[in-house]
Amino acid sequence: MLSCHMTRSCHNDFGGNHRYLKAMLLTPTTLAYGRSRTCRERTRFGIIDITFVNMGEALDRGLEGFLPGVHRYPYKGKDDFPNVMNYELTLPDRREFFLVTNLSQHTFEADFFNTEDKPFSHSWKEYFYDSQLLVVEMLPRVPHERASRRLSQFIMSVADANAQLSPDNLIIPDGTAAVQLGTSAKCPDESFRPLYFAHQAFPTVIVETAFTESPQKLEQDARRWVTQSNGQVTVITVHLEESTERIVLQRWVLANGSPVRRQETTITNVRGARRNEGASVQITNAPFIIPYQELLARAPRSSNGRDISIDVMALGLLCEQVWASQ
Repeated sequence: MLSCHMTRSCHNDFGGNHRYLKAMLLTPTTLAYGRSRTCRERTRFGIIDITFVNMGEALDRGLEGFLPGVHRYPYKGKDDFPNVMNYELTLPDRREFFLVTNLSQHTFEADFFNTEDKPFSHSWKEYFYDSQLLVVEMLPRVPHERASRRLSQFIMSVADANAQLSPDNLIIPDGTAAVQLGTSAKCPDESFRPLYFAHQAFPTVIVETAFTESPQKLEQDARRWVTQSNGQVTVITVHLEESTERIVLQRWVLANGSPVRRQETTITNVRGARRNEGASVQITNAPFIIPYQELLARAPRSSNGRDISIDVMALGLLCEQVWASQ
């Protein structure tokens, strides 16, 4: 079926017929075997082309986790891209991401990868070389950023304590630095590696956080990281469920040639019936552990190396900070 979530009328392909567009939104299977289409909308940011991508085509690209709520726009150059971003920001149903199509590898590297110009250098999440498709991350939501940054701080606090005991334990935080992952270039939400791994292709631990993405998409990302790095990467996923104020932490590794989940910890903010009752935090399966061997890519050489252990107190603090003022 066809992915289409625009709520305004499109004039070229649909002849300005708003009723037809509404019918298509309600009964997308009527276009199940149709080809991808593009419509054009005049906005205060200029004329925007919106691509309606056939579901089957998108599934072939391995993007099923993004469907069906993410908009797609053909790339029309550096002058047009900020207009598309501004347009997305005005949409009431906007998601964390949108997709840019028809972006060649040469143009991607020139306009997005090898530049420090904003918003190009800091906006993209992943580029697929084979399908010439770019995943663009909108302004991250506050809970997403709080979760990623706070978890990174917990990891680095223990890692720095280990480094004080022995310089061999020194960890470098690589943040969102892009990594070549199979047929794509991908930016994690956080990443870490030992100092002696500075020139290796992969970090040893990465963090992927999802706020509006589905848990299925998050798991798909974890499996890709683990599989395509041949087990060199341990993946920490953080799924944020706003309706229940719950955080789900998982650790993924490669075992017997397949990605497996080694741990799952849930943290839930339980609010009282009355405003003045405050909130309590419920935690299952604590502490959350990142083994020393997975972070350092080797066993400890002495007693001067500890696992990254995020205890109940730290997990409770994470939950309180992520959901503050929500």
